[in-house]
Amino acid sequence: MTKQQLEAWVHQILDRVLASQPIEDSHVELKREWLADHHKVARRLAGHANASRGEPVLWIVGVDEKAHAITGAVHTNLADWMNQVNSQFDELAPDLTCDLAIQRDGVTVIALLFDSSRCPYVVRTGSSPAEREVPWRQGTQLMSAKRRHLLAMLLPMASLPQIELVKLEATAHREQYGVLLEVQQNFYLEQPFNQTCSIPMHKCSLRLSVDRLATTELCTSHDFRNVTQPQLRCSEDLLIATGSTYFQTLYRNRLECDQELLAGLKSNPLMVVNCFGVAGRDRHITVEETIANFRIEREQVGRWFMSKWQIRDEGTTPSLFITP
Repeated sequence: MTKQQLEAWVHQILDRVLASQPIEDSHVELKREWLADHHKVARRLAGHANASRGEPVLWIVGVDEKAHAITGAVHTNLADWMNQVNSQFDELAPDLTCDLAIQRDGVTVIALLFDSSRCPYVVRTGSSPAEREVPWRQGTQLMSAKRRHLLAMLLPMASLPQIELVKLEATAHREQYGVLLEVQQNFYLEQPFNQTCSIPMHKCSLRLSVDRLATTELCTSHDFRNVTQPQLRCSEDLLIATGSTYFQTLYRNRLECDQELLAGLKSNPLMVVNCFGVAGRDRHITVEETIANFRIEREQVGRWFMSKWQIRDEGTTPSLFITP
């Protein structure tokens, strides 16, 4: 995840806080201030990372969710604070992959992005006879991991297919009552030739943002393009793939228009975050890209394009040469 994508994600969360809307992302934790109890922080971070099972974990300091307010984070020495938190772990702590100071409404919040891919994480209790604990987060509740939680952490994660975005075309057209946004994406799904996976649309989500002008609330799902092939069967709401194959998604929505949105569409890259949920798995596949602006044609207020394909003729299958 780039710093630009992280900042856009944080602003989307702050928008929800100010609108008194719940934060439904289980990978996000909001803190009003820096906590001084480093053991308590380590235990909560370990539980959060263990339950995330490889997905990034985001903490934002300087946000009071109960008061629906952005309070700002006071200055602290982050390196010293993290060293004291990490000292509470046994052997290994979640890796802080990015920290970012973000200005909002005259105050600064601090975003901390952690990698949870090396779970399980163990903390020292500082007492006996139980000297160590594997914490687990269930919703907002923190507990010691049970046997089923340990099994969930230790099950192989390699059985999930890999999904790569290979082409995206997006346009924004000005209409009488707003802006029509259309996004067509082509993906490559890679898995063993004898493996079959099902991806139901209700387990998928699409997050779009232009600068910090997020359309998250309007862009919660999209449709698969109907296809029937030997390796792929697709309806609008279900994809079933055997082996490796290509598939497409299509998103279309009309957005309420204002001058800030129009200016953002014309001059900013499009940040795209796709999440695919595979039936029978409790982890999502996340595909993120930042797409540069493309030349605008008549009646368009925004256009974005990327492709890893080199198309020979319209209507033919793509070659596998990578475009520069």
